[in-house]
Amino acid sequence: MNETPTSPRPRAARSRVVDRIYEYDDYRQFLRDFFEEQKQLKSFFSHRYFAQHAGFSSHSFCAYIMEGKRNLSISSIRKMKKGLGLDAKRGQFFESLVLFNQAETEAEREEYFRQIQRIRKSVDFCRIRDDQRTFYDRWYYPVVREVAFYGKWDGDWAKLAKLVRPAITPEQAKEAVEALLEIGMLRRQEDGTIVQSAPVITSERLGGDVIKNVRSEFYRRGADASNSIPKDERHLAWSILAMSEATFREAAQLLDETRKRILVMALEDPAVDRIFDLNNSSFRSRKT
Repeated sequence: MNETPTSPRPRAARSRVVDRIYEYDDYRQFLRDFFEEQKQLKSFFSHRYFAQHAGFSSHSFCAYIMEGKRNLSISSIRKMKKGLGLDAKRGQFFESLVLFNQAETEAEREEYFRQIQRIRKSVDFCRIRDDQRTFYDRWYYPVVREVAFYGKWDGDWAKLAKLVRPAITPEQAKEAVEALLEIGMLRRQEDGTIVQSAPVITSERLGGDVIKNVRSEFYRRGADASNSIPKDERHLAWSILAMSEATFREAAQLLDETRKRILVMALEDPAVDRIFDLNNSSFRSRKT
């Protein structure tokens, strides 16, 4: 599966503890490690400093939380996420982890544990390296990567080519597989079968120019598909909305989180029988 963000986002420098947040099963231990790290990195860091930055009225509140003497409420979780400087995905994980640790019933624990696992899977992506940029040289390379693994083609290039929609030539199918094997996107096992080197890949660290052409090609083919593919094999929806810049950014973030959740759903699907192109685009007019 290929995860292609609409635009690269520069990653702000953050603590190593925050970077490892997905490894934690205990939010109190995460907080203890974070505070210890910050004290080593910043001579001015203290419970009082953090409380003021996060919006807590009591500077001892966080100490009580880490000692297990208090629990976090929904409102204090939001303040804690602000103080920790968590982005949307890490913030979502932190909130689920808190609710998991503080759950009072087994049913609640199971539900929040499932949320934690979904988030962990959604961030377990293999990032494309600079030497793998050729993955976006042809629109059908990402498609062939999925079809070659999930499809039933038994080494027959013509059969593999027909599994792509619109169909490519057998020569293109062979060339695509060889290119994907060369850059490590596919791997040939000892028995000759083709497998993926990673279940999900992302291009979030590559420049937008790298995937510009293939993205344009997918948009064009998506438009063609809306007319040629039966309704029961596609889903189309669009809206023209009036909103503020702040609401637009919030909506874009929501769409991105939904797309990643769908990726996890696909990873957990035990009965894959076809490949879909899922993409969403949002554009804004000039300021009114």
